[in-house]
Amino acid sequence: MNYILIFAGVVIGVILVLYLIGKFDPEIKAQKADFDSKSKAQSDDVVDEILTEFETKTKKEQLKRLQAVKEKKEIKKKVSKSKKHVITEENKPWIKVVDMRVQAMPMDFIKQLGYTIDSLGHDHFQEYKNNEFRVPKEDREEVALGRLQGLKSIRDYIQTKGTNAQKFHLDASIKGAALYASSLGIDID
Repeated sequence: MNYILIFAGVVIGVILVLYLIGKFDPEIKAQKADFDSKSKAQSDDVVDEILTEFETKTKKEQLKRLQAVKEKKEIKKKVSKSKKHVITEENKPWIKVVDMRVQAMPMDFIKQLGYTIDSLGHDHFQEYKNNEFRVPKEDREEVALGRLQGLKSIRDYIQTKGTNAQKFHLDASIKGAALYASSLGIDID
């Protein structure tokens, strides 16, 4: 019997607490429901605002990224257009020099002799040194610089459109011309 009385007391205590906090009062229930719906509406609005702001930021960031990519592509187009590898009348003699060297020393012959770009370049330097007596002393620097600039002027063209043999001989020729120019005291950097 004591258990029943204790149980009844607990139930009455719970009901009293619920009544005090408004669980059984219709007016308090209505106010709480109204507050809950406003809170939910406000929280939904806040969530919508946050999502909208996030989407807007994300879209702006995506637009910025797309614009950056577009700008990079435009820059690449400009660079590729500006670097058209065209041979001018001034460059043609230097292409002929390289082609004559390719014909005089084919790649299979170079491989048999064990030539590298550096070793063949050094041989070109020796050739220039041995033949410098043919150029008046006062003109040697100008000729050496002209040779170096002429060979370098076709480098981009040969690197993109030339054969492996042309690339090899051109690099060796530039190496030899640079060594010769340096030997005359020309600063090639």
